[in-house]
Amino acid sequence: YGKQVGQEIPLFKGVAVGGHPNPMLEEKRPPLPDAGAAGGDALLRYKAECKAATQAHLGFDVDPDAVMISFVGRWAVEKGIDLMTEAAIWMVRTYENVQVYVVGPPGDEAGQYAATKLVSMAQLAQLSKRLFVKAEFFMVTSEMRYAADFTICPSRTEPFGYVDVEFAWHGCPTIGAMVGGLGKVPGIYYRVLEPGDKAHVLGMLKAAIGVAMEMDRETLAKLAHEAVGVTFPIDMWAASLDEQARYRRDVSPRCASDSCCCHDRSRR
Repeated sequence: YGKQVGQEIPLFKGVAVGGHPNPMLEEKRPPLPDAGAAGGDALLRYKAECKAATQAHLGFDVDPDAVMISFVGRWAVEKGIDLMTEAAIWMVRTYENVQVYVVGPPGDEAGQYAATKLVSMAQLAQLSKRLFVKAEFFMVTSEMRYAADFTICPSRTEPFGYVDVEFAWHGCPTIGAMVGGLGKVPGIYYRVLEPGDKAHVLGMLKAAIGVAMEMDRETLAKLAHEAVGVTFPIDMWAASLDEQARYRRDVSPRCASDSCCCHDRSRR
C-alpha cells in the first residue's frame, strides 16, 4: 500500500512512503475446532456443520455441496459494492450450486443503488433460496464465517482489510483485488490494470470467481487450513512504526532541495 501511495498520488510522487502491516490481536482468533472422538479433519467437519446451520438460518436450501460466498462491509464505491452487485447477480444466474450472502450498511449513492437492486433481486422466487441480502448493519456470526467457502473483497483501495483476516481465521479464503491491505491471506487475487474501467475490473473479478468455482475440494481444503494460520502480530507492527519514525527523523532535516536524501532513498 505504501508503494501504491508513492506511485499513484501526485502529492507523494518521488517521496519514499513506508508501508507496514496493521496488527490483528491474537485474542480475536477463534479457537480451532476439536477433532474429538471422531478424529479426521476437524476444521472441514465443523465448517460443514456451520454451513448447514447457516443455510437454514438464511433461508437457503441445506446442501453440503453448495458453494457459499460472502460479502461483508460498508456498501460504497471504495469497497467495490457496484462490482459486488453485478457479480452477485451474475453468480446466482451462472452457477446453480452457488449461495451468496451480501450484508452491510450503504455508505454512499452507489451503496443506496446496490441496496435497491439487490433487495429486489433477492425477493425473486428463483433467487430467494440462493441470495440473501441485508442492506444494514448485520451481525455476522462466527458460524456464518465458518460456513463461507469464499469471501469477496473487491475494494478499489484497501488500507486495512480486517474482513479478509476475520474470514481467513475461520478457514475461508478471499477472492479479491491485489491492492493494499494488511498483507494477503490465502485466496484468489486479480490485478487491476485500468482502475477507472468498470467493465475491465468487473471482468477480472468474474474471472477470479470462475477460478474459485472450478477449484477442487482438495485445493480448497488446503487453502482453508493455510488461512486459519495467517498472522499479523502486533510486535512486528510496532517495530515497523519505530523504524519509520527513526527514518523520518534521519531525513527530515535534510529535505530542503530536490537533491535531498529522500530522493536517493526512494530509488533504492
